[in-house]
Amino acid sequence: MTVNGHDANMLYDHFQSEKAKNDGFTFTIEKDDADRMTHCFWADATARKSYKYFGDVVVFDTTYNINRYSMILAPILGVNHHRQTTLFGCAFLCDETSETFEWLLKEWLKAMPAGSPKMIITDQDLAMTKAISIALPNTLRRYCMWHITNKFSEKISALAYKEHYAEFKNCIWNSETPEQFEAGWVEVVNKASLSDNDWLQNLYKIRERWVLAYRALAHIRHNELDKDHKDVNERPNLKSMYPMESTMSELYTIDIFNMFQDELFQNTAYKVIATNEDDDRVVYAIHRIKGSGSRVREVVVDKLSNHVRCSCKMFECARIPCRHMLAYFSRMQIDDLPNEYILRRWTKSAKAMRVRDDLGSGMKEICDTSLLKRRNRLFQLATTLIDEAVLTEDTTEFVEELLSSGQKKLCDMKKISEAGEKSAIQVSMSCEIGLKEPFQVRAKGCGKRLKGGKEKAAKKARRCNGCGLTGQSHDKRNCPKLLSTSSQNARFNDEDEDDDGIDYADD
Repeated sequence: MTVNGHDANMLYDHFQSEKAKNDGFTFTIEKDDADRMTHCFWADATARKSYKYFGDVVVFDTTYNINRYSMILAPILGVNHHRQTTLFGCAFLCDETSETFEWLLKEWLKAMPAGSPKMIITDQDLAMTKAISIALPNTLRRYCMWHITNKFSEKISALAYKEHYAEFKNCIWNSETPEQFEAGWVEVVNKASLSDNDWLQNLYKIRERWVLAYRALAHIRHNELDKDHKDVNERPNLKSMYPMESTMSELYTIDIFNMFQDELFQNTAYKVIATNEDDDRVVYAIHRIKGSGSRVREVVVDKLSNHVRCSCKMFECARIPCRHMLAYFSRMQIDDLPNEYILRRWTKSAKAMRVRDDLGSGMKEICDTSLLKRRNRLFQLATTLIDEAVLTEDTTEFVEELLSSGQKKLCDMKKISEAGEKSAIQVSMSCEIGLKEPFQVRAKGCGKRLKGGKEKAAKKARRCNGCGLTGQSHDKRNCPKLLSTSSQNARFNDEDEDDDGIDYADD
């Protein structure tokens, strides 16, 4: 809904309404000397609680501007224990200066019920880099691989991209050690004759900041509740008699367990051979039993701490033990996965803690009405009702009528609720704080709305330098007007040559 001259005040009223519903909602709106809205930040109770559970790694992205004022949408995201995208807060920004980013990060950090994140993943924007160094000095910054790999088509020639991009990707994604990456990078750069490419040179200099990141679209909260519900009421099928499999099926969420189960199942295809030992460590080579061409992995065990690490680095990346580590545990007859390899954020109990809020007056718990509890209560009631009704045709028909009637009533209640909300919005259009609409702004770099496949395929209006027309499908090289003129000139020349009596066919 858009009401000219009132959008900013309506947004403020909406935020106030959300705060009245739940104290866990927080927001900040900034305005300039002319009372024009410049920035705003908000986070609801669910976003703030999610940060407490899953805020170790966050993604800060500003590649969207979707509102009528072209303000930059800046969501701050993370990954929950179902490997879904989860929201930690959101903002509208009028520009992408370091001062604006610094303001946002500080407001966001004040709203979160925990300290700074361990890692933040961003693009390579210099203003963002400066802001993070000030607002989050103890947070490790890494660049998003999605942004980096997407720029190859722009930064190297079309021929080099076509012939060597696959080699660049293989070097980036499949190198297991810094030495392996560096050797592979130099090899493909030289092969592609790109050693003088400035972008590649700068990218190589900051190679330690690259990161493998999850870039999921927002499934957000309904899907998270659905996954939580499945974890409570469903049990995955086991594939083996391993005690470790049974134990982890109880601890991990279903999605994480499915990944772990696949690694555990695959470990039987490997043999473990000790290749080197000294006072500090033992090195094992992990060979696939069948398939001589497969890569040999190296598992290193520290004798003092018993810490195990693998050259594939799956645990460091996904925080789930790989099949090679599990093959070693199996050989050592370790039935239960050691606690140091079980990440709490991947478990069903990841959200089983109270989240305290010290914003405003005193400490209080951030809370909202639990959709999951209500859903479970209704689900159990409905299951019992259905199980009893299916015994006879009469009771089945009775429950069908009951459910149909209830569904119709819910639709009516929803319509009344939506009408009431619209009415409340219209009534609450107060101008007491005197906010004016923001200026239209343009984001720099990739600050455009991400386009879908159909939009990308649509051709832009183009101007032909031959005929001067705009919106044509041709250009100067195949302009009908120029081709027609050339054809006429050729015909006139042929006629002149025939008048001279020269027969070129006889020459």
